[in-house]
Amino acid sequence: MPTSKNWPAKIAAAQRIKTVNLEGAVYERTPSVWARCPDCAVAAGQLHVVNCDQEKCPRCRGQFLSCLCKMDGEVESCSA
Repeated sequence: MPTSKNWPAKIAAAQRIKTVNLEGAVYERTPSVWARCPDCAVAAGQLHVVNCDQEKCPRCRGQFLSCLCKMDGEVESCSA
């Protein structure tokens, strides 16, 4: 589990990134289904911190971090 003192700010920043542009279309990001995400520690229903390996791709439903869907631009960083 993340333990840095600024991790709550990263979780809050991730909640503001509601969509992602993939292959010319806008998709809503997929919220966590875990009671507490084992990678980024968000609660169920919250959006994962950017680059969390538990986030599902909203297009192909694979692991967002490693799927082959082409992203248009960059996901806003959560380096709060």
